[in-house]
Amino acid sequence: MTYSLGMNTATKLICLAGMSLATALCATTVHADDYAATGNPADLNVTEAIKMKLEGDTSLSRDARSIQVITTDNMVFLKGTVASKDEADKVARYAQTYAGDHQLKSELTVSGR
Repeated sequence: MTYSLGMNTATKLICLAGMSLATALCATTVHADDYAATGNPADLNVTEAIKMKLEGDTSLSRDARSIQVITTDNMVFLKGTVASKDEADKVARYAQTYAGDHQLKSELTVSGR
């Protein structure tokens, strides 16, 4: 299959995972290192929703807005550094909102800055 639209590799993977082209072109905030390529569009949708919520909340630290979110096999993993316990709790609440039936595993580190 040839892609002539100049899409980057991450966008091609999203398309191959079964999502519509329109959705894939809008998914610019999800990066290949943010999710496991299970081929399950539901997993990718969970990751995308959480990442968009985090990136849109300017009250979060820059580190918290860029944590890694990995959704695979009924699990959502949060990895990275946040500024405080309160911020870690807020990130976990956001993730739980979009996780649905997925279990949440937070591996966040509090920097204390």
